[in-house]
Amino acid sequence: MEPAIVCQEVHKTLRAGDGESAHHSAVLAGLDLTVGRGECLGVLGPSGSGKTTLLKLINRLLDVDAGRVLVNDIDVREWEVLSLRRTAQLVPQEPILFGATVRDNVTYGLTAAGREVPADGELVALLAEVALPEIALERPVAALSVGQKQRVCLARALALEPRILMLDETTASVEPAAAQAVLEGLYGRARRGDLTLLHVTHEVPKLRTLDRLVVLAEGVVAAEGPPATILARPPEAASRELERGRA
Repeated sequence: MEPAIVCQEVHKTLRAGDGESAHHSAVLAGLDLTVGRGECLGVLGPSGSGKTTLLKLINRLLDVDAGRVLVNDIDVREWEVLSLRRTAQLVPQEPILFGATVRDNVTYGLTAAGREVPADGELVALLAEVALPEIALERPVAALSVGQKQRVCLARALALEPRILMLDETTASVEPAAAQAVLEGLYGRARRGDLTLLHVTHEVPKLRTLDRLVVLAEGVVAAEGPPATILARPPEAASRELERGRA
């Protein structure tokens, strides 16, 4: 499988706190990982294992201390930053909204990129793809639930037609049936070759249908394999997270 993302001996240390209380934590310590084009990859690991840091390194919200991250065979430091972030979209758990209405948010990235805004029919279809068929484009985002806001942010990312989509617990507040419908649509895009998906989640039902799981621990990939294998005998680094996901 042709690689979409390659991490080579990636090191990253993060600073927390200020003054005398400041301390540094080595989050990634020589991580190697290859993600194939069109692959649906789940990322597991305990708190502080570097899951979110990895996603941020891929689209340069953070930079590596050592090693390399390649997207489409190009070191991310050689990309024009906005072009990279439109190619590799990161949708966080905490929804970040712009403007007053659903329309403002779904079209925000397109407008910022100077791209043509689709007709309303296409925008409505995009909302249906994220299980929001009943939401009017002119609805105020302040009136949405957290789960609806998460899906609006996802629709905004999809509007830019990214080649890589990174979900950091993005559907955590979405009701299970709607979340599953959204993820099945994304998996369909990936299997057509239109998208590479990285999904950070501890929720077991959302992990079962991915192509592969990787477990991060102590700054490296501690285990990887098919979901059935990892979930049947989870390594210690993932067991506590998976127990939460089964609850």
